[in-house]
Amino acid sequence: MAEEALYKINVLNANNFRDLRTNIEYQLQHKKDKFVVVTSSNQGEGKSYCALNVALAFSEAKKKVLLVDLDLHRPRLSKNLSYSYMGIVSIYEEAHDYKDCLTSIAENVDFLPSGYVPLNPSEIISSDIVSNTLHQAAKDYDIIIIDSPPVRLSPDTKFIISEFKNVLFIVRANKTRNHEVEEAFDKMKLINPSILGTVLNMKKFSKKERMLYEYK
Repeated sequence: MAEEALYKINVLNANNFRDLRTNIEYQLQHKKDKFVVVTSSNQGEGKSYCALNVALAFSEAKKKVLLVDLDLHRPRLSKNLSYSYMGIVSIYEEAHDYKDCLTSIAENVDFLPSGYVPLNPSEIISSDIVSNTLHQAAKDYDIIIIDSPPVRLSPDTKFIISEFKNVLFIVRANKTRNHEVEEAFDKMKLINPSILGTVLNMKKFSKKERMLYEYK
């Protein structure tokens, strides 16, 4: 498998992820365990793409990163990066050590896949086994990026946010509706998350905007 790298996407998007990394670092600087839960209102808004590239942006800053696929319903990252039998599900059901489930996807970035698709995703996500595993892993990494299910489509996300708190919310340009964002935030507000930011994903940039990043 080829190593992932931020330079493989266009310059404008790469720089936006670097700016986002700086903003996240500032907000997490006084927190003991540095988790980021990446979610959205709906599927197809690019949360997995954003989770991966945020992880790569932190790796460029020489941070040790763990990227985790906790979307056990539609594990897009696992399918694209390392679709393995071993992962979150096997940690829960077969007591695998999380370190035996890791795949290195880039310099300074390890990936913990979902494992096989389970019949009981909510039970697994809300278990002490999963939360304890990730809190234990936090001792070995500078930051943990969690790809979670969309807020409006799965109750699992509320369990994830209630445990790990820090939310990066993804909105797809020209697709996500205002009422969908409002509904998602209504679902989250009782959990009282820390919103690290909202990312407008898949925005089409003008030629002038792109040229600003093409100087030598």
